[in-house]
Amino acid sequence: GLMPHMRLTSAEAPVPAQRAVSRDAADRVRRMLAGVVSIDGTGLRAAVQGYTVAGKTGTVRKIGESGYEANRHQSLFIGMLPAEQPRLVGLVMIDEPRSGAYYGGEVAAPVFSAVMQGAAHWLQLPPEQHTPGVTTAATPPRGPNT
Repeated sequence: GLMPHMRLTSAEAPVPAQRAVSRDAADRVRRMLAGVVSIDGTGLRAAVQGYTVAGKTGTVRKIGESGYEANRHQSLFIGMLPAEQPRLVGLVMIDEPRSGAYYGGEVAAPVFSAVMQGAAHWLQLPPEQHTPGVTTAATPPRGPNT
């Protein structure tokens, strides 16, 4: 991964990006994150039709006056697509979901899927061509808690 130099105005002269981690490490992590959005992963509901998604689910128990609260959560999903050469990155955080479900893969991942499907369409991002050994999503699963 490259870490671009952040600037506040376009008038500042561009500075070349610096490598934050090795290319090999970034590739390995991206492949692991693609496994999260697979049939065996916790983020399958983040799948976006036509693209390989890489991401991570998260579920947080919120803290209260006497420790962690049993019924107060934050549900998260952060991801990117296409996984091999990301063009879109997004984070969905739902504070105290009220549907009864609270895991990030159940609550935040479907929102990520819907937003990214729309963003890919709006940006006219062409669907990925199938590559042997790489799985792209079919229609993401939808259930009563999505």
